[in-house]
Amino acid sequence: MNNALGELASEKLVGSFKFKLFKNKLKLEDAILPVSKSLQDESNEGVEEILDLEQEIDLELILESDLEQVPTTLKQLNALKPILKEGE
Repeated sequence: MNNALGELASEKLVGSFKFKLFKNKLKLEDAILPVSKSLQDESNEGVEEILDLEQEIDLELILESDLEQVPTTLKQLNALKPILKEGE
């Protein structure tokens, strides 16, 4: 999901949608950074334990209609599926 949001960040976006993506990207980066640093530890102690952990992150839902004007791939849509919502 972080990669998909990063790819969308390179697109020119308008309106409140760009801020919604920006906020979600920041929240994901904040959650991923400690995990990423732990995984870079060369001792590899606890890596499996870290990978098995689940985090709950309060992300804003993205309306499918928000993405209509943004070029997206199926891979990106699949990654964003947990925060996609049908409707206007």
